[in-house]
Amino acid sequence: PGASVIHIGSIASFGAFTKLTPYCVAKAGVSHLTRLQCIEFAPAQIRVNCIQPATVVTEWHSRAGMGPETAATYYKNADRAHPIGRAGTVEDIVSMVLFLADKRKSGWITGQCVTMDGGRMCQASLPSTRKPKAKL
Repeated sequence: PGASVIHIGSIASFGAFTKLTPYCVAKAGVSHLTRLQCIEFAPAQIRVNCIQPATVVTEWHSRAGMGPETAATYYKNADRAHPIGRAGTVEDIVSMVLFLADKRKSGWITGQCVTMDGGRMCQASLPSTRKPKAKL
């Protein structure tokens, strides 16, 4: 009794990102899984929540094939996409995991998808990191 399941989702679960269709669909599935498990596990006093971060600075991008320089540029551009002025850190995510895992602090929270995005998805549009198209 009193256990806590914490899924890691993404803002891609509710935002449309070009060329990332499989990733977006998978993360949307994680969000819905959170809600379904909340109902299924509640009788056993198991809480189920999800953290949906925006860009978090890790080694993932460079390990996924970007290379260190490209990843560094990506993170620099990502800083501009978040109104708070920076991408997330592993420590940001860990602090939310610890909060959600603590029954005394979050014992009545279940079935929630917590967006951690530095305000990114509150914007009507994101700052462009694309090069302007040439005028014809």
